[in-house]
Amino acid sequence: MKPKWERGGAIDDVDMALSMIARGDPIYERHKLQTAGWTQGWPIRHVMNSVTRRALFIALPADRNPPQ
Repeated sequence: MKPKWERGGAIDDVDMALSMIARGDPIYERHKLQTAGWTQGWPIRHVMNSVTRRALFIALPADRNPPQ
């Protein structure tokens, strides 16, 4: 079974990370995909520390370039 998401670039801005979490966008924490059910319960300090450690990554849809 093919994954629905791929890990993209690192999130290096706290404001961007918080807005993605508030919108409910899935993000990667290190190697694991986290959905809104988890990320919206994170304390702000956790998000700030994760961005500083470069542990948060953008989640990109795996089918963004479907085969032709």
